[in-house]
Amino acid sequence: MESSKLRLNVEGMACADCASRVETALQDVPGVTGVQVDLSRSTAVVHGRAPMLALIQAVTAAGYVAQPAQSRSICGSVRSWNG
Repeated sequence: MESSKLRLNVEGMACADCASRVETALQDVPGVTGVQVDLSRSTAVVHGRAPMLALIQAVTAAGYVAQPAQSRSICGSVRSWNG
């Protein structure tokens, strides 16, 4: 079974201890094989085969707010000029 990479936006992290708590919470989710938390970007990248809902619930239980990160497409940033 192939591992996947999921990205989360995490709100409420203010310090390195916060990031460490989020990392630990995510690592404890069954199916997670690796976690990288970026405090400056308020994001987490999770490797493994864990459901997104389980990841969000783990972050919430740790006292933070998480949501799936939206990927930006180039089409979303192009403006239409009618003039």
